[in-house]
Amino acid sequence: MSYLSHAVSSTGSRTTFTISAWVKCDINETNKTIFGAGTAGTNTGKFYFAISSGQIRIGGGANVYLVSDRLLRDASSWYHVVCAVDTSQGTAANRIKMYLNGNQLTTANDSPTQPSQNHDFFVFDDVEHNIGRRGAYSGQHYYDGYLAEVIGVDGTQYAPTQFGEEKNGVWIPKDPSGTSFGTNGFHLKFENSGDLGNDSSGNNNDFTANNM
Repeated sequence: MSYLSHAVSSTGSRTTFTISAWVKCDINETNKTIFGAGTAGTNTGKFYFAISSGQIRIGGGANVYLVSDRLLRDASSWYHVVCAVDTSQGTAANRIKMYLNGNQLTTANDSPTQPSQNHDFFVFDDVEHNIGRRGAYSGQHYYDGYLAEVIGVDGTQYAPTQFGEEKNGVWIPKDPSGTSFGTNGFHLKFENSGDLGNDSSGNNNDFTANNM
């Protein structure tokens, strides 16, 4: 299966980060991973951001943190999805936020599981990071579809307006200039088919294309 991988060499925030992506896929399929980071063994810090049966799903290892109440219904449409994390927040509901086309989503779970305060994920730790699969552990749940403008931010919990805007009633991408990507952040535009994993953030955190 096809995916992109990047071995982070230095530890970033781990508690605070943002993942933004434009996606188009078969929304009826399960566990289509957009982004994942982790290592074999312990479940403690594993993290994934996925679409499953039309819902946005955020989890880590065996833990499911949030599942969106709103369904993505049109497999022919592009959607902008954002996962914004800051586990240092005192209010549990603010630790992981998920957005669809600029709107914050509520959860389908009656009692969503937010991580504990100051929980450390493997995101922007010195492990392999993946776009299109969960990570270097079992149950990869590969992504099958299109991706555009995939952005990872190390150290800031951004709102979706950092990456998109509404024009004439339609949510569209915008230039993310001014974004503080942090040490391990990245911006993948997929402009060059011969170098799909090129990082345009200025950090040179390039991803390696696998089986593409």
